[in-house]
Formats: sequence, C-alpha cells, structure tokens
Amino acid sequence: MLEVRNPFASDQHFIDTIFDGLNVPGISVGSGVTDNYVGIKFDDEKKGILDEIRFFMDYFNGNYERYNGKLKFQGSNDDFVSEIEDIVIVGNEVHEGWNSYPLEKPDFKSYRLFHASKYGLNNIGEL
Repeated sequence: MLEVRNPFASDQHFIDTIFDGLNVPGISVGSGVTDNYVGIKFDDEKKGILDEIRFFMDYFNGNYERYNGKLKFQGSNDDFVSEIEDIVIVGNEVHEGWNSYPLEKPDFKSYRLFHASKYGLNNIGEL
C-alpha cells in the first residue's frame, strides 16, 4: 500500500483499494450505504493546489449510466460539512483505463471522489 497522508473514506475498503499502488482490481463492493466517498485531507493550515485529477477505471462493461453525471470530484475547506464544491462531474466520456481531467488549480484542504449510490465507486482502481 502506498503511504498516503490523511486518507478518508466512507468505507476502509475504499482506502485499501484506491491507494494500494495497483490499478486493478478496482473497488468491487458497495459499502452498504449511500453517499460513498474516498479522498485525502492535507495537514492543518495546508491546501492542495491541483492542475489535474486522474483515476483508473477497471473493466466496467460499458455501464456509463452508473457514472454519468453522478461521479464527482469535489473539494472542501471544512471537511465537507457545508462547503462542497464540485470540481469535475464525470460524464459518459469515462472509460476503462486512466481518466484525466485538467483543472484550473483549485485550492482546498480536502479532495474526494463522491457518488451517492452504494455501488457508485465500483471499478475505480486508483486515484
């Protein structure tokens, strides 16, 4: 497993899969609840300024509807309590392999991949 400082998730399995240094296999089980997420939080008084988000999708048999408009990359400065900004909303362009999205240098204390469905993060292998 890669050492990732301050990872957080709605289910420990997501951290173990997304940050294990291996593209496959991707997440294969829902957490049993809705509002699933996995992300990182920067140390106190620090922010991450990003110019790109990349995530790896394992084989998902063309099930674009699971992700189209529903899988979101978000940022927050208050641990996603009230300030939540959608930075990227994934559309039907999502595909197996690496998906890359250029960013306009957002600066937040925390970032996460979020999906409201309990199976919405399935097939994601790395972030």
